[in-house]
Amino acid sequence: MAQVRARFAVDDLSGAMQAVDTAKSLKRRLPTREALYLDAWAATLRDRGQASDAWRRLSSLYPDYFAAQYNAALWLYAENRFEESLPYARQAADPRFELSNVAHDLLGRILVARGDVTGARQAFKRAIDGGRTASNRYLGSAEASLRNYAAAESMLDRAAPSRHVVIERTSIAVDRKQWTHAVQIARDGNSQFASASGFDQQVMLVPLATALWGAGDDDATRAQLRHNVDSALRRVDNRAPADGGDDAMVALASALLSVRMGDTALVERVLARLSPINEVLGQPPVAETLAVVRASLATHQKKPDEALAMLAPWLTGQASFQTRVAAMDAYLAKGANAQALAQADYLAGNRGRAYAEVDCAYCLQPLNVLDSNRAAGVAATLRRRPEPTAAAITVP
Repeated sequence: MAQVRARFAVDDLSGAMQAVDTAKSLKRRLPTREALYLDAWAATLRDRGQASDAWRRLSSLYPDYFAAQYNAALWLYAENRFEESLPYARQAADPRFELSNVAHDLLGRILVARGDVTGARQAFKRAIDGGRTASNRYLGSAEASLRNYAAAESMLDRAAPSRHVVIERTSIAVDRKQWTHAVQIARDGNSQFASASGFDQQVMLVPLATALWGAGDDDATRAQLRHNVDSALRRVDNRAPADGGDDAMVALASALLSVRMGDTALVERVLARLSPINEVLGQPPVAETLAVVRASLATHQKKPDEALAMLAPWLTGQASFQTRVAAMDAYLAKGANAQALAQADYLAGNRGRAYAEVDCAYCLQPLNVLDSNRAAGVAATLRRRPEPTAAAITVP
C-alpha cells in the first residue's frame, strides 16, 4: 500500500494500479479495516467517480480513522462539493492524525472556496506551523480573493520552491488586468513545466491560453488552443481510460475558450472524442464540464433555451464556477435579465471559489478569476440598463 500511495503521488497511476492488484491478491491477510482501505484505493484508481463514496463509506464505519476522513474530504473537494467535504476535513484536522498538517491545508482550501478567509488563515497557519510550507501557496490565493495582492505575492514567495505558484501568479495578473505580465508569467511557467513528468507537463496550457485571450492576441490564442487540444487528446488516447480526467479537463477548458472565439470546429472535435469514454465521463467534474461546453456552444448558436436545459441538472448548490458562467451567458442571450443578474452577482461575490476550484490542478483558476470580474461588469450593466447589450457578454 505504501507503493500505491507513492506512485499515485507522482502521477504513476499504472504503477499504482499494479500495486493495488498485488495488494488485493494478499487481501485475505489484512484486518477488516485495512481491507476496506485497500478497496477504497482500488475504487479511487479504477473508477474516479466512485472515490468519494468509497472513502465516505470507510469513514462512516471507522469514524476515528483519520486517513479515511481525510480522503473523503479530499475527493469531495475534488468534485467541488465543499459543504459536504467540510465536516470530514474538520475531523481529519485532529492532532492525533500524523498528517494533521496536510488535513489543515485541505481544510483551509475548503474554507477559501466558501469565502471564509479568516478561518482559512487559521487553518493554513496550523498547516505551516506543522511544516507544510506549500500551504503558503493557498494562503496566497485566499489573500488574492480579497484583492490583497501584496500579501498574496508575499505568501507565494514563501511557498518556494514550489513551481506551481506560477498558476496563482498568472491569476493575480489576470485579476489586475495586467495582461502583458500575465502572458509572460504563463509563458515562462509553461516552458518551466515542459520537461516535467506526468500531468505537470499540461498544467500551464489553459492558463497561458487564458492570458493570451485576455491580452487580445487572438491569433496566438487560437494557436495555443489547438496545441492544448492536440496535446490533451493525445494523452487521453495513450492513458488508461480511468486515468484521463485531468487531460480531458484541459481539452474541455480549451473548448470553452474556443467557443468564445467562435472556433466551433475545435469544440466539436473535443466533444466527439470525449463523449464515448464512459470511464472519463464517470468523473463528475468532467461530465459537468462537458455539459458546460455543449451549453456554451448552444448559446453561441443562439439556442439559449437548449443551453439552459443542458445546464439544469448541474445548477445545484455545488455547481462549478464555469457552470454558472455558462448559465449567466445563456440567460443574457435569452433576455432573462433577472436570472442573469442572479448568476452574475454569485460569480462576482464568490471570488474565493474562483481561486479554490481544483479542476485539472487549478488550470481553470485564471479563467474563473477573469469571469468573476466579467460577471461584476455584467451585473453593473444590467443594473444600469434593463436590456442586455453586446458589451455585457463580450470578454474582456
